[in-house]
Amino acid sequence: MVNRGMSKRTHNILFPNCYLCMSANNRRLRRLVVDILFDKGALTRTQIAEELARVRSLREVPSDNSLSSVLAKNVQLESVGFAKVEKLNGNKTKHMIFDIKRELITTREEIEQTRPMSCMTASERRLAIRCPQCGKHRILPEGSDICIHCIKGL
Repeated sequence: MVNRGMSKRTHNILFPNCYLCMSANNRRLRRLVVDILFDKGALTRTQIAEELARVRSLREVPSDNSLSSVLAKNVQLESVGFAKVEKLNGNKTKHMIFDIKRELITTREEIEQTRPMSCMTASERRLAIRCPQCGKHRILPEGSDICIHCIKGL
């Protein structure tokens, strides 16, 4: 964000990697969330935030709204239900439970093969090839000329 009273050029000189850090942090966050859900199973947004705090590879744990946005936009995840959670004041609320798409992702290699181009690392981007069937950039499985999505028909 450009501060009031500071030109965009001055901001870019003072903070050259400001915009890159934000997107790189979200990419890292999306990868971490998928890894956590693969290991731990289905979790609520609050439980995911607790696991992210425990992992400590992020500078700060994202807010509930930021984490909710990341979860909603990730194509490797799906909502699998609701959990009733009791608040401190006694009210009960429903929280969505998120999990990876288990019918699509069964091994660690398939996590990388189903990852969208927007959250791949630089080395994964070099390996990514456009799938001739669906047209998306993916890391293709060994010995196959189409992506895992097209193989499994999802």
